Amino acid sequence: MVRPDISSSPRSARWLTSLDRVPRSERVEVLELPRGRGASRHLAHVGICLHEKLRVLSTAPLGGPVLVEARGTNVAIGRSLAKRITVRLLGPQGELS
Repeated sequence: MVRPDISSSPRSARWLTSLDRVPRSERVEVLELPRGRGASRHLAHVGICLHEKLRVLSTAPLGGPVLVEARGTNVAIGRSLAKRITVRLLGPQGELS
């Protein structure tokens, strides 16, 4: 489910969703990571941290992993972990840092 960011005006609404719901080729910015040392340590190790910009490369069917590009590297994230990562949609042309 995509929900509008309530901190922004309707005119410049920034759309928020979980990473597992983002369509292929879409660019996103990470806004919230799961709490817990294991998950945050794993994500930091693969280059995913707050405000990092990612591109979704694919989403495997039947609950498989989400493949994203982070800092020029392809990273597979398990679906259950991807559900706990909140992102803002930037659109297919959004800049990657």
